[in-house]
This record gives sequence, C-alpha cells and structure tokens, in this order.
Amino acid sequence: MMLGVDLDVLSNAPLVEGESITAVVTVTGGWNGAVLVKAGVDTALQTGAIMFASDPGETSDEDVRDAMGEIANMIGGSLKDRVGPGHVISIPAVTEGLAYKVYVGHAKKVHEVGFASPDGVVILSVFDVGKPT
Repeated sequence: MMLGVDLDVLSNAPLVEGESITAVVTVTGGWNGAVLVKAGVDTALQTGAIMFASDPGETSDEDVRDAMGEIANMIGGSLKDRVGPGHVISIPAVTEGLAYKVYVGHAKKVHEVGFASPDGVVILSVFDVGKPT
C-alpha cells in the first residue's frame, strides 16, 4: 500500500505503454545507484491527485511531476538508509513523454518490479553504478 492505495505486485514488470512519466533519484556514497519510478500519465495524475488531495481534473502538471518525484524520493531515501551511513540522495529529476529511454551511466539494473493499482501500472527499477573509484 502506498498513499492509501492497494498495490498488487506483478510477477513480471510490464512495459508502460503510451505517454509516461519517470522520476529518478540517485544515491551516492560507499555504494552508488539510482531509483527510477515510471507510470503512465493517467496513473501519475491519480498519484498527484491523491498526494495533494485534489480532484484529478484540477491537479496541475507540476503537482503530477512533484508527486512522482516524491515517490522516487521516498523509495530512494529508504534505500539510502539501508545501504549504510554516509550516503546522500539527489533531488528528483522527472522525464515525461512518448517513447523515451532513461540511461543511468555505466549502471546495471539490479531489480525491477511492477505494481498494479486501480489506475494502472507503476514500475520500480533499481540500478547499481558500483563503488566510487
């Protein structure tokens, strides 16, 4: 459950088709990596409406981007706490559009899971950049 919405874990992370929004935060320190959260625009809109207690028709694009960034920030913050002291988290970066790819330089995807909500699918991906040199 996140933001009061029941989420079902999917056995395979499906592709998010159509226009989508991806929020990214990086974690740096003794371990370096990134957390990506991707959702279709309708799912992201519902997320923004829930987070800001607004009607979806009155939720601004900025609120939607802020909500997706905050979801990535919450997950990235939890990961930061688990990998040990001395790590910092970046501010969220948000990308939106059709048919785009997000690259995390020299990183390996180490985990990906899909979640089904009543409003659509959300994909969570974790990338490992490795230890700093």
